[in-house]
Order: sequence, then C-alpha cells, then structure tokens
Amino acid sequence: MANNGDVVSEDVERGVAALCRHLGEEGSRLLRRCEPKGDELASFDFPLPPDYLGVSRTLRISFNNNFPTSGLVFKISPSAWLKWPHVMKDWLCLYGAGNAPVIGTAEQVVADKFARLTALLQLVLPAEAKGKRDAEFNREISTYWDQQIDQAYRTWQQLILLGLPSDAGPLYTVSDQRKRIGNVDERIWVGEDAKELFKHIAKISGASDSVKAPAKAAFFAPLLSIPGVELPKAENLIAWLAPHLQAADARSLTKWESDSENFPVRWILVRLPDTEPPLVKAFVLRSTAMKKNGHFNYGRRAGRTYGRSKTRSGPIVLQAANLHLITPTTLHSRDKNTDQTQLKQKQVVLIGAGTLGAMVATQLARTGITKMTVIDPDELEVANIGRHVLGADDLGRFKVYALKERIERDLPFVNVQAISNYLHLALKDKPTLLDEVDLVIITTADWWSEQYLWHLKANANWSLVHGWAEPHALVGHVLTAQTGQTGDGRQLFDVNGHFKHRFTDWPRNGVEPLPGCGASFIPGGPISITAIATMISDAAISTLTRNPTQPFWFTYVSNPERVTEAGGTYLAEPLPPNCGNLVIKRPWPEEVAQ
Repeated sequence: MANNGDVVSEDVERGVAALCRHLGEEGSRLLRRCEPKGDELASFDFPLPPDYLGVSRTLRISFNNNFPTSGLVFKISPSAWLKWPHVMKDWLCLYGAGNAPVIGTAEQVVADKFARLTALLQLVLPAEAKGKRDAEFNREISTYWDQQIDQAYRTWQQLILLGLPSDAGPLYTVSDQRKRIGNVDERIWVGEDAKELFKHIAKISGASDSVKAPAKAAFFAPLLSIPGVELPKAENLIAWLAPHLQAADARSLTKWESDSENFPVRWILVRLPDTEPPLVKAFVLRSTAMKKNGHFNYGRRAGRTYGRSKTRSGPIVLQAANLHLITPTTLHSRDKNTDQTQLKQKQVVLIGAGTLGAMVATQLARTGITKMTVIDPDELEVANIGRHVLGADDLGRFKVYALKERIERDLPFVNVQAISNYLHLALKDKPTLLDEVDLVIITTADWWSEQYLWHLKANANWSLVHGWAEPHALVGHVLTAQTGQTGDGRQLFDVNGHFKHRFTDWPRNGVEPLPGCGASFIPGGPISITAIATMISDAAISTLTRNPTQPFWFTYVSNPERVTEAGGTYLAEPLPPNCGNLVIKRPWPEEVAQ
C-alpha cells in the first residue's frame, strides 16, 4: 500500500518482479524498500559502486502511479549533477539523439531503463578514461551551464545573431521595438556589420536603415576548448574564459568589458569548438541595479548616450539568454539532401509571381538559392490571396515587390531583384538581364511569354524550367531543358499554346470569364497548386545540381475522378490502384527532335 492510499497495481508488481530478475539473486539482496513519496507507489534504494571521484552513491528506483507509461524513475544521491555526464539537476538524461524511452510492458520498460543506466555507470567508473567522460560532458555543456544560472534574474530578451563573425570582437546590438502578439520575448538583433544590421531591421520593420550610434553591448569570441562544467561568478567570467581563447582575443574581450561597463545589460557570445552547424552560447552580464524582470532598450543612439556616460552599472549577475544564429548554414542545417555550396553560387530568374511562381520562389529561397530575380507586371488582387503566399496586407501592391519583401524578411541572406514588368520589356530595358544566370523558370501560363522564352533558349547558356497547371490544378506539368540541349518546347504546343499531351479537357479550355473586356481566370485550389509548385521546384533544383543529360517532362496527377466532378474529361491512363496522387518523370515526347 502506498502512502497516498493507492493500491499497488498489477503492472507495478510485475515491474518490481522484473527489477529483481534483472538484478539477480545477489543484486536483489541489496535492494532496500523505501517509504514512497508523492505519486510513488513503490520505491527502492540500491547501492552503487564507488565512482571515479571515490564517492559511493545510492540509486533510488521509483514506480509511479502511471507505470509503465511514465517509465521507471531514477534518482542518484548524493547528487551527481555536474559530476557525472548525463545527470541534470533534477533528472537523468539517458536518451540521446534518435532515442526515446520504450513504451511497452512492465518488463520491457525495466529492461530498457536499466540498459541505459548501465551505459551511464560505465562512464563514471574509476577505470573509464577521463577523455571519454569529458566528451560526454561537452556534448551537453550548454544545458549544464543553463541550469546553474540564477533564475531569479531571468532575462526576457532573446538574441538574434545575424551572421557568424569570422573573428573575435565587439558586436552591435539593437532592440527590435515592434509590437508582437503572443508569448514573444523582446528580441535583440546582434551583428558585426552595423550597416547590414540596420538594413535587415529596415526590411522587417519599415524603419529607416540609417545608422546613428548603435551600442556595442555584445562581444563574440570563438573558443578553442571548453572551459569546464561549473560556471564561475559573473565577475570572474572573463578570467574563466580567457585560457580557452586566443591570447589576442582574450585581451580584446578584457578591453571590451572595461569599455562597456556602463551598459546595464551586456552579452558575451562564445562559439563552442567543433560544432557544425555552429553552436553559439550567450552569457548575460546584468546589472543588479535593474529590476529582476526588467529590460533595457538598445535604440539607435544607445552607443552615443552610454558611450559618453561615466556612471558604472554596478555589480553584475550572470544569466543565460536564448540565442538564434542566422546563417546560410544554420538556416539549411536540417536539409541533408541538397548541396548548399552549389546552390549558393547559382543565379535564378523567375518569370511569373502568381500563385505558382511565388510558391516556387519561396521554396527555392528556403532550399538555398540566395540570388534570384522575379519578373511579373501584376498587382495582388483579393481573389489571389486564397491561394497565394502573399496576403491581405499586400493587396494592390505589385506582386514582385511584396514577394521580395516577404522572402528577404524571412531569409536575411537571400537577395531578390524585383522587376514589375513583362519579360520582353524588361529585356528591352536591360538586354543583359539573362546573360549571367544559370536557370530561368517560367510559370506564367501566358503563351506569348512562354514561346518567346523558348525562342531565347535556343541561343542561351542557361537552363530552362517551364511549369504550369492544367485547369482546376488537378494536373500539372514541367518541361526542363539543360544548358546545351537544343530541344524546342514550342513543338509540344499548338498555335494557341495548348499542350498537345494534356491530361484533361475542359469547356472553354477551362477558362472562367469575369466581367470586363477579356478578363478571366483559370480555376485551381491551393493544395494541388502547392503540390505542382513543389514539383517545379524539385525539377529546378535537379536541373541546377545534377546536370541531367536530356530534357525531362514531369506530370503531377491528383485524384482524376475529381476532373469529372468539376465538369471536365480525364484523357490519360488511370492511376494505379490505391494511388490518389502521382508524379511521373520521363523524357520529352518522341516527336520533338533533339
């Protein structure tokens, strides 16, 4: 019977029996039943052998009232926090990347938990090499440091580091003063280039990008080695870091600390060695003169105001701050399928910023393309926003400028050139517009522009991706032609620009009229259009990085039965059984001479 009056469940009884079997007869004799606490139903103490420090500790094993769903709870006393790797202040970190506790029977849970514990104990036995133990500490060092920070002085600010500095030195700091909805802590933008920092702030806020006198309230230092697990007091932080820095960097850090002592809040950003993507940890030096939950605003003239002040901020406490490092490497660190080095060098021109084109531009930017030009003469209308990446706030604006603003705001290292014109007029204004590009993508569904581009392709050094959706967007196509490939895509269309190998047929060619002279639209929902845009983007990335030896034709098909429901006729072969969506890839149709 537990102290809270709950009856020990059958699962707990089975778990205890499994525990005894796991420990064996000799180990079971060492178990000592304890008085349950809180939600514990059964608890035991088990003596552990002396660790590498010569300390004999006790393992408390607890079965809680949700066992086996809640797992088996371990606690070590005296605490091994900061003494053993994987032991946190209040819990044991037994499950690393890609691992999770077993959720199963009582016997499976006990066996899994003890297997993890055994691996931990092997690390802390006297015979284990110190280097291996230190390596385990270093992998979780940021967590150990955070747990030692005085939470009474919790910082409500988050740092966003724009770019990874190449060398140690002071950083400019500017507060993001936008009003935000929800649980958003105040953001501080940090960077080594004041001009680039304010340029980005202008993109996200609409404020002037003129640089007045930003404060250098932060310092960046790349560590050569890990200082250690236990944090020092705030006044000893620099002395603690110095032996793990280049000598010149340590001197620069000391000088900055003296020069910036009048700032009430400062940040020391250290890059941990041998981490990829880069891991940067932010330490906060905060004046005790500030309120515990207060903050300080670093405006555009903070450097001038506080740079002239002779008043010291007073005693300091040490804090940790969340830091977000924005670099091309970190932005794309979870994409292991794309060669970012290749994409960073590529230049892409997109003709069309409609529903398809805007989605493709956004996907390519998020994939790693950093230099693109978008050409489109149209403004955003109400009927666009139900399926466009742009929204109500952009109504009436040229799509290309709104898209440029959206992409560059979300992805600071992408540069978008916006041209609000037709392709032929843009080329008339700048005949060299396509000379240095690697890939041109057209998604306009405008036959005049499409055939003009295929005409240019015959004598061009760039590759071409031509994508479009059939009416209602239940079918979409992509034609690709690599540099040096002479196939002319115009031969695949009739004189009116209708694809000779279309999969669907519609009254009025699927065009829906609107009031006004020549006004019309081609219907299509956002879900299928997004899938077609993804197919176009994938074809574009393949064209840029894999150098295909022949032109390809891609087709996306979604639920052909919906074509009939929408009033059209499905012309192609049925999809395989139990297949609702399909992408087909094959060479161009045979009638086109290569």
